Amino acid sequence: MGRLATKLAKPAAVASILAVSIMAMPGGAGKLRRQPDGHSGRRACTPRCGGARKGLANAGIQVGGAYYAEPFYNWGGIDQGGEYMGVLELYMDADMKKLGLWDGLCFHANGFQIHGNSITGANIGGLMPVTSFEALPATRLFELWLEQHLFNDTVSIKVGQLAADEEFFAADGGGFFINGTWGWAPIAAENNPGGGPAYPLATPGVRVAVTPTENTNVMVGVYNGDPSPACAADDPQICNPHGLEFELDDDPLLMIEGAYNYDLAGGRLPGTIKIGGWNHFGDFVDNRVDVGGDLVVVTGNSGKPLDNDHALYIILDQLLWRVPGSEDAQGVGMFLRFAAPPTTGTWSTSTLTVA
Repeated sequence: MGRLATKLAKPAAVASILAVSIMAMPGGAGKLRRQPDGHSGRRACTPRCGGARKGLANAGIQVGGAYYAEPFYNWGGIDQGGEYMGVLELYMDADMKKLGLWDGLCFHANGFQIHGNSITGANIGGLMPVTSFEALPATRLFELWLEQHLFNDTVSIKVGQLAADEEFFAADGGGFFINGTWGWAPIAAENNPGGGPAYPLATPGVRVAVTPTENTNVMVGVYNGDPSPACAADDPQICNPHGLEFELDDDPLLMIEGAYNYDLAGGRLPGTIKIGGWNHFGDFVDNRVDVGGDLVVVTGNSGKPLDNDHALYIILDQLLWRVPGSEDAQGVGMFLRFAAPPTTGTWSTSTLTVA
């Protein structure tokens, strides 16, 4: 994402999106994994190593990696042709109790070696990438954090270099799709400086999660409001080329999300509903209307100054039909995601998918 140099707020600039797809759903709505977080979604204190890594796992250290390869060919767009993009992810997790510290403390770090060319940038020119792996070629650190679990895992506090899209604003059913819009949505990427704290850029932050019951969860995250420093290139991935810029002096980004898990049809059809939102406490300029309320594209005036940038969203994951006799909730499901800035009363981004 290009840096929003003037921090443009776009309450109605992003067109609504409607997409429908049908496929087999190999798990309940709450058990699906997003792309492209690879290992990142696992709880760091849970060793999952074997073979040559078993000794490290027994000592509380887990290391591993994954390689993602994506060849694409475009028959239309602004340029016809093929492109290849590859991402190597390496990670390390540690159970700090086994390393001599206290119970419930976990460490996690991961990074990417990204190579190849973006078919969106080279051949299509779309607002959002065709695939959620697309990024400028680079070797970069992604997340680096410590997480403390408290009160029988009902509370966790995570501190470090964090990416908000790893935990917030995610429909679990979107993990079946490779398109970038099913992850960090356009309304978040285009309205937050530097695209916000999302792949491939993380930023210093704190996240607190509370799970009062098995069915409910509440998360609050506070992040540095821009994942990269300003530079002449005016591109956050160039301004923070290796993920080693730990910015702390930008206006903060606050994210809040609550989730409720439920079951229908006597427990055979699991579902999850999430309600959340964010507020960026920086100074912005409305990209739609000027101080007189007239359209900027008509008057040519500067946009109306805004004290902050905020939006609300709601997400629903629901299994609709379950394969008879299946224990892992295989079947057909759907997910919906709506987001809008409340001050406009207009849905600026909406997605509907049946998966």
